[in-house]
Amino acid sequence: MRKALVTRILLYTLWLSGIGTGLVMVLDYENASGSSSNAPVNWILGTSIPLDPTRDTLVMFAHPRCP
Repeated sequence: MRKALVTRILLYTLWLSGIGTGLVMVLDYENASGSSSNAPVNWILGTSIPLDPTRDTLVMFAHPRCP
């Protein structure tokens, strides 16, 4: 009887340790910064979208069948 109780406590401890370790790993991954990249220096040639040098320009591409 006592051996079964000790085994159960050990298994619950291992189970909770695994959950805690997994949670720490997920939170560490979630809060890690991604790689940065540089914006292009030149504007796209031959486009009909005008570039305003005094303000930022946002270009968004969307699939024509997306809702």
